[in-house]
Formats: sequence, structure tokens, C-alpha cells
Amino acid sequence: MVQVHNALVILIICAPMIVEAVGSEDTLPQPRVSRWCRKIGICDSVSNYPVMLAKKLIQELKDKNTIFAADDEYDISEEDEETFFYTMLTSNTGNDIKKQARRKNPKILTRISYDDEDYTEEEDNEIKLCESTVQYKHPKIAENRNNTWQFILNDDEDPVQTYRSEICKTSRSKCSEKLIPELNYESACIQRFTFKEMYYIDKNKQIGTDYFKVPTCCSCKLFHTN
Repeated sequence: MVQVHNALVILIICAPMIVEAVGSEDTLPQPRVSRWCRKIGICDSVSNYPVMLAKKLIQELKDKNTIFAADDEYDISEEDEETFFYTMLTSNTGNDIKKQARRKNPKILTRISYDDEDYTEEEDNEIKLCESTVQYKHPKIAENRNNTWQFILNDDEDPVQTYRSEICKTSRSKCSEKLIPELNYESACIQRFTFKEMYYIDKNKQIGTDYFKVPTCCSCKLFHTN
């Protein structure tokens, strides 16, 4: 009898903790947000993601022929990317592109010249003031404009929402030593964000849409010290 009583006490004490972790039958649990996720506002991994519910809701959207957001994902190095843009802007096609950019409805060009194969980084006048990494995120959780974290609809086997992100390697660190600020100024690398629309799972386990934070670039900012 005593053993049964003790078991009931343990069950009663643990019940609220279980509900908080997994949610009730009709509501979702709160996402378990890591420190790194809080820093960048978006994460493609979370320990208590409702996988089966997400698959069900994604299928509902697919049945309605929903077009999901999907930034193009290319596995190229940073050096290749810089070479691509340098060549594009110095070639005849690059000049055409710059002219087209001034028009209201620019024509899409499909041909790109790669005449300057001997280009090296030293020939470029561009100086990178802050180090960053480019990643393509298939988010599982993200933070909206109200600083609320939500489960984002996605699938590891077949990602449906993809966003290009650029993340500072060392946020709040000083900018490149090649930048020499004027007197009474200091520099720092700052993580910049934008908000993009995403499908997420609302508190009633239904499909919702909202705007969520995505890290977009790492910029150098000058601060007045006085």
C-alpha cells in the first residue's frame, strides 16, 4: 500500500513537468532554444521538434500546391564566389548587366563570360572588413518580430523552406586591421538581420505564417567613443 501511494505521489509531481516538455494533446510544447540559436535567431536543429506533425502539415500545404520559399543553394567556395563576381563585372557581359540594372525592367542574361581566368584575389580592390560564413538553413525553429520562438515547418529528408544566411565568425570583434578609424572612433563587426515570411506550427498545431529573423550579413560599424 505504501509503495502504491509513493508511486502516485511521484506521478502527480512529475505530471506538470511532462506536460511542459511535450505539451498537451491540443497544444505544442515550447521550443528548446539553445544559446547558439538565440544568438543567430534561427536554427535547423531542436531536440523536441514535432516531426510527425510537421510532416502532416507539410503534406497539407503540398496538396494545395503551395510554393515554399527556397533560396538557391550552391556549394561553392568563398574564393570562387569572389572570382565569379569580379569576372562578371569586368567582362562585356558584366557591362551589359550594369546597363540593364539601370532599367526599370532589366532583361535576364543567361550567358556569362569567364575570359579572365588568371584573376587572383590580390587584383581585386575589395577589402573584407569582417569575417563571415555563408550557410543555407533549413530552419526548425526561428524567432519572430515579437521575440517569440516557433517551430518552423521543415523536413530533414525533403527540406521545404531554405534560407541563405551569412553569420559573423566573431560578432562584436574589431573590424579588419586594414581599417584605421579616425580619432575617437572604434570599429566592430555587427551581425545584421532581416525578417522573412515562413510557415510555422501555431499553438493549436495548425499551419501559421509569420515573419522570422534571418541573419543576412556581417557589417563593420564605427562607434564614437566620446
